[in-house]
Amino acid sequence: MRKFYTLFILTASFVATLSAQNWGKGMLVKPGWTITVGANSNLVIRGGEHSTLLLEDDNAHTPSAIFEGNILVDANSDSVRFQQYLPKDSWHLISVAVFPEWNDTYLWDYLYAYDEANWYWINLHAPLKQDLIPGMGYSEWNPSNGGIYPTPGDSVEQIGLPLTTTINDYSLSYQYNSTSPDSIGWNLVGNPYTAALDWNGDASWDLHNVSPVIYFYDDNDGAYDTYNYNGMQTGGADSIIPPGQGFFVKALAPGAHMDFPASQRFHRPGKDLVKKSKPDFPNVLRVNLSKDGKENEMLLGFDTGTTPGYDPLYDAPYLDSPVSVGGIYALENGHKYTQYWNPSVEEIDAVSLGFEPHSPGIYELLFSNVENFEKGLPLWLEDRFTGNWQDLRSNPLYTFVAGEGDAAERFVLHFVEPQGVPEASNTGVNIYAYQHQIYVNLAEATDARVRIYDVLGNITMEKRTQGTCVLNPPVVPSAYYVVEVATGDNVVRKKILL
Repeated sequence: MRKFYTLFILTASFVATLSAQNWGKGMLVKPGWTITVGANSNLVIRGGEHSTLLLEDDNAHTPSAIFEGNILVDANSDSVRFQQYLPKDSWHLISVAVFPEWNDTYLWDYLYAYDEANWYWINLHAPLKQDLIPGMGYSEWNPSNGGIYPTPGDSVEQIGLPLTTTINDYSLSYQYNSTSPDSIGWNLVGNPYTAALDWNGDASWDLHNVSPVIYFYDDNDGAYDTYNYNGMQTGGADSIIPPGQGFFVKALAPGAHMDFPASQRFHRPGKDLVKKSKPDFPNVLRVNLSKDGKENEMLLGFDTGTTPGYDPLYDAPYLDSPVSVGGIYALENGHKYTQYWNPSVEEIDAVSLGFEPHSPGIYELLFSNVENFEKGLPLWLEDRFTGNWQDLRSNPLYTFVAGEGDAAERFVLHFVEPQGVPEASNTGVNIYAYQHQIYVNLAEATDARVRIYDVLGNITMEKRTQGTCVLNPPVVPSAYYVVEVATGDNVVRKKILL
């Protein structure tokens, strides 16, 4: 268990005063420590330009300070410094935690604001001294090589005064001119405090026409992880919004607004937002798309409290990131969902799964929590591109090849026994062709002999393999071949057009 330490806590009902002055750079709150200044207490910063309260950050912790009382700063002192650690060469969604603050804090970084009305990122590099707004989120890139400009450090220091009260009636935009409601209402907001916020569905958030789902950008995978305050999540997200963290929310109608409640602040300085253990509910299926070490996840669930079609209390519309491994989502009536709920599996026989590869190559789909998902129900994956079917109860991992520009409507998840399933689907052997290559996937690491025959019955290629293999046989374009895979006493043959 991680151990945290408290530097000082002022919560007495009488007036108390703490002074940060003439201590080199003032008072330092180290990473992992916390500070609370109570409602009847004063924090006084005085003593000149080197007097400050520095809330220090590192790669494992965020600063954590809750201010409820008065912060008094004399004219020559340096106020409060909130440090923000920014790993190199990746995008981060950030927010500002002390005010007033300007864009020149990120002078040699790339800093962008998101314009919902035009579906557009606005570069904030110039002019300098543009106000950064409490409650707004921003996108930032910290380059490891500045080129003709200075290379920025690993962190920035925001300088100003922390908020002590709630931000009321923060307006959200719902203006983007689109025929698809999935594209309208995406607002980039951010935690405006120096302590974490809990997205817990409490009435103090005062959400009006706002989805209960928040979207965190995962710096490692380049995808969006989601959390619904009703308890469902994808990726590794939870309800905790770290200080200085930006995130997306979705407005559902014009006039949407929300509060940022000071009452929901609390101390959790550990940076453990991403890739934590995930709760598995009885009728929830997780679908994980992976390639080259990157992942993206969606969730499919059944609950009697949900409604068919788009249920804004439960369903999470899909938010694409072009730098992710690719898109994986449920499809219904042209809508895309990263969290998709229905009241009962008896009402549907299948769910279409959209897939958008962002680069060519070999992908994997892993279906987890299969053992707890609608026990006794058939669970089959159909690959419309190859014509293959796979029984996910027997093998929840599906490996396939995809290229950029492939049709998104590739997969179907079936909850009924299929009719006329190809022989290979029942044997743990998956055979298909893509771009003049032949792919053989084995459900288990079993020794297999692979032969390729031409239409005259001649063996054009033979190979022994385990697991997955890619074959480049000498072929005549637009000709049929027979692929034979022998594993022990079992032999599977499939006709392939190359």
